[in-house]
Amino acid sequence: QPYELQVMDMSDPRNSTGLTYSRGALAEADALVDGWGGQLAVILMPTREQVYAHLTQPLMPAEDFAVYGQAYDAMQQLCTELDLLCFDPLPVLQAYAQAGEHLYYSDDLHLNPRGNDLLQEMIWRWLGGYGLLYEE
Repeated sequence: QPYELQVMDMSDPRNSTGLTYSRGALAEADALVDGWGGQLAVILMPTREQVYAHLTQPLMPAEDFAVYGQAYDAMQQLCTELDLLCFDPLPVLQAYAQAGEHLYYSDDLHLNPRGNDLLQEMIWRWLGGYGLLYEE
């Protein structure tokens, strides 16, 4: 979709400006949450093109495929630069995709119910591993 390529293209001035704002907002949020004695947790969200790279990469022009990862890569870089606690679900989602799981809507960039269910399970386990969940 042309819109999807546009919003993922980090060379677009609108997106690079958004990244600058995101950097500031994440740093401010991290400091605020830390001041409360909490831990900010950031969840990265890969595109379906990245998750299904084994299918999409061979069919897409290389320059288009590369654009789909730019925003994700920028967020990973922010996680490193700002020393944020970030969860990267891409490798696990890719494993499910390679096993034939249908995780995204075919005509939309969002996770379908199955994809959302898997993601929430991964996030729950990840947060629990850092002791960030309330005791039941």
